[in-house]
Amino acid sequence: NAAFDWLVNVDGMHVCPDQITDVEQRYILSLLYYSTSGQGWTLTSNYLSASGVCEWFGSRCDASGQLNRLNFQITGNNMVGMLPNELSSLDFLSFLSFPTNDIEGSIPVSLGNLSR
Repeated sequence: NAAFDWLVNVDGMHVCPDQITDVEQRYILSLLYYSTSGQGWTLTSNYLSASGVCEWFGSRCDASGQLNRLNFQITGNNMVGMLPNELSSLDFLSFLSFPTNDIEGSIPVSLGNLSR
């Protein structure tokens, strides 16, 4: 898939496979990007860049670098598509917001398993 290809062949951060949290978070946010037509987003600041995911548009992390918020509260960022099930693997995620975008399909049931 495009997200895996980006992570392995293009990602300028060159994350070490031993850094499981970094690899997982970068992969999941790249999945979000590709599954919601990120190429057409109005704002994409730092997405798919060598910057840490905590610096990517809409992302917020706790003090230990764990993604805990995905907040795309901007009118018409042109996010079109479905949310990937893998979002539920972000164990520290406590807030998701995608208003005024064209997110379709069902909310992944697995998101209900998040405990925060």
